[in-house]
Amino acid sequence: MTDTQKFEYWIETGRTNGQFTLHRRLVGRPRHWAVNEYTYIRNIGRIYEEAVERADKYIDENHPKGFGIVKDYAPGEGGELRHPGEYVCDTLWFGKYTGADLEDVVANDPEYLRYIRDNFHRASGNPKMTALLKQIDDMELGESERERAYRERQEQRAQEEIEWHDRKQPIPTELAEGRSTFTGKVIATYERETQFGIQNKMIFEDDRGFKLSSTAPRALWNDFTDSPRGCEIQFDAAVVISDDDPCFGFAKRPTKVIVTKETRNNA
Repeated sequence: MTDTQKFEYWIETGRTNGQFTLHRRLVGRPRHWAVNEYTYIRNIGRIYEEAVERADKYIDENHPKGFGIVKDYAPGEGGELRHPGEYVCDTLWFGKYTGADLEDVVANDPEYLRYIRDNFHRASGNPKMTALLKQIDDMELGESERERAYRERQEQRAQEEIEWHDRKQPIPTELAEGRSTFTGKVIATYERETQFGIQNKMIFEDDRGFKLSSTAPRALWNDFTDSPRGCEIQFDAAVVISDDDPCFGFAKRPTKVIVTKETRNNA
């Protein structure tokens, strides 16, 4: 090797926003179809500042002696190492539109860019992804379908709560004396971890204007994987009235479940 031969080192990010990687190239190396000119060395971390420190250490300990100098590289300063703010992301480097210009993507599939904007982690110290997200933010793409659906769900539930306060009624005390029949609608379902495992729970609104919390009987799912929220049902159960709210109670051991109207609504 002669003194004119030298290495270039640089840092790249992963295909999305996860990991910084260190790479090296021998400047002036003869090109050959079987030789990979660009060499991946190792992962060096997810935080930019720590990645640069690891790159400094690796180059100091492993740069081959007698192979010349590291082009434009000074430990602690970077040189060939990428720095925050150096990325200009006019094209995508990952996903189904790899290599496409952002302007082309926004013209044909703006929802894809909204998805990236709303779901990709904005990791501090990741200049490449930060630059891309800033570029997408500047496009002012508006509300995504996911955001809109979430907002509409929240508005719907807020309106349902207002309407509930207008019509709610205390649970008749005689219903707490034994098992009774209840008819109404499943207005919410959720999971709860118990000593017996994960159990499906439901909030049920009776036609008489009160709500009950209960185990959601397995019969409500049947062959469906969707929540039975929105279904109108009938069942028998014992009831305990809440000490804090006379319009709310707990249904115990629901049986004889009948779905009177199949309307599954997961919103």
